[in-house]
Formats: sequence, C-alpha cells, structure tokens
Amino acid sequence: MPLSVEVLQRFGLKLFLRPNVAVDPKSLIPVFHRWIQTEAVSGLLIDVADYTHVANGPKVLLVGHEGNYALDYRNDQPGLYYYRKQPSEGTLGDRLIGLSRILLEASYLLETDDTFKPPIRFRGDQFEFVANDRSLTTSDENMVEALRPVLITLLERLYPSQPYELSHHVNSKDRLTFTLRSTHDVSVETLLNRIS
Repeated sequence: MPLSVEVLQRFGLKLFLRPNVAVDPKSLIPVFHRWIQTEAVSGLLIDVADYTHVANGPKVLLVGHEGNYALDYRNDQPGLYYYRKQPSEGTLGDRLIGLSRILLEASYLLETDDTFKPPIRFRGDQFEFVANDRSLTTSDENMVEALRPVLITLLERLYPSQPYELSHHVNSKDRLTFTLRSTHDVSVETLLNRIS
C-alpha cells in the first residue's frame, strides 16, 4: 500500500439520517453542551458552534481536540459527521475502525436520547468517507485503488456476508469522497456491536 495512504490521518465518516426523520438542528445545541459536561463521548470536547444559518453545510458543530462532530447538511443529505483532526496510532485500517466506532457510539447516543420527539433515527445501510488530507490524497485512480481495500475491509466488518458497493467521487471542496452502501439496512446498535 502506498505510503501516502498509510500516513492519512485527517479523514471523516458520515452516517445519514433516515429520509422521514426531521431534526431541528438547534435542538442538538444543548445536547452537545451536555456531552461536553458529562464527557459522554470519547476525546476532549471543547465547544459548540451554531451554524444553523448556513444553507448547505454543517449546522451544529461539536468541536473536539482529536476530532469534530457535526450535524451536516451538505448536498441536502443530513447526517452526523465525525472527522479526525489529530494523528492516532495504528494502520489506516485500525484508525478507520476506531473512527467508525466513535461515530456509531455518538449516533447511538442521539438515537437513545429522549430529548428528541420524535426520536432521531439513522440509516444503517450507507456511510460517506471523506479524505481531508488534500496534500496527501488526490482524485487519481492510484489513490482511489489504494484506499479501496481499506474501505472494503470496513464494509465487510459492518456488513458480513451481505452485498455492498463502494463508489467514489470528488466533492465540491476537492476532497476525495467514497460512498459505502449495503443492500441491508441494519440498526446503529447492530453496526456498533459489529465494530466493537
């Protein structure tokens, strides 16, 4: 595997809300503040930023030292996005599994939080992977093919013995992006159990 793939540290995953779920982004602000106070998720949490005035992007951002959480509306596809900012140990595959666990733990916390009426529900059949290290990643086929086996390993862990597909594109900020999709929609709790 090319060195440029193994040194990739800044990347993120997004888990999408179910299409029939409407969430008032402002309702997440007190929840994210509570997460800071109670240390509900891993890592050092710092502050919450309100971007609800932004039309197509993160609406609410929970800023952490290691990584940020965001209720993200890019491309009119709302979901929870977690992206890593600081280096972590292990292979890229190890780091991707760890990041997946962090995202799924946060998603499960939101789904089981009785603050939200009706409850928040995430799709269990699709993720988006975004490589934020633009200095290390490009949209050329060599980089795509180098990342593909790492992402397939994650798909096989999340959806064992189930059909899946992996596609890529370059997003509006020139970041290499992959869609990871399974034909089986499973619960966030099931995905979390498979990744733990």
